[in-house]
Amino acid sequence: MNAREAEAIERWRRLLGELPVAQLLGAEALAWHEDGERAEMAFAAPPSFCNLMDNVQSRLLTAMLDMAMAFSMICALKPDYVVPSTTLLGPEFALHNSSTYINRDNVLNTMTFGTIQPLASYPGATGTQPDWTALAALAGNPNALIDKLDALLLHGTMPAAMRTGLATAINAVAASDTVGRAKTAYYLVVTSSEYQVER
Repeated sequence: MNAREAEAIERWRRLLGELPVAQLLGAEALAWHEDGERAEMAFAAPPSFCNLMDNVQSRLLTAMLDMAMAFSMICALKPDYVVPSTTLLGPEFALHNSSTYINRDNVLNTMTFGTIQPLASYPGATGTQPDWTALAALAGNPNALIDKLDALLLHGTMPAAMRTGLATAINAVAASDTVGRAKTAYYLVVTSSEYQVER
């Protein structure tokens, strides 16, 4: 273990000690490998975490996977990263650059307005498309659609200026195209800087 790996794992262990969910899941940081930005964690899953088939409940398992991914990401951050054109330290700003931001938006555009293509090796696969039914049902009332997306994606923190811009964009799509309105609103929210920043 090199010095950066040792510092990263110590930082993560301190964070785990402060997170009630980490204690609930019995999370333990074992190792972080800088070369592949790979994390190793252990979790204690008592019988109360299991379903009737004696398997760990899927949502608890998802929480464990989320924590392991966060561990790897946080360890990969360089604590001394300086935000370009400033003198401010901001390790989290090293995660995205112009290229990765555009790539992320392109994936979201494909997911929203197209289809994620099926695996050719999986017989009968049709690809992946979100179900827009619930959001399309609100598209006749832009404010109701915005309220729903604000609650689902921004935890009720959408700024007034963003709401106004979103309403303008929704109203630019024909009222008869409820799915188009839902997709447009969703895409604009998930590609916004407000969505990028965890609140």
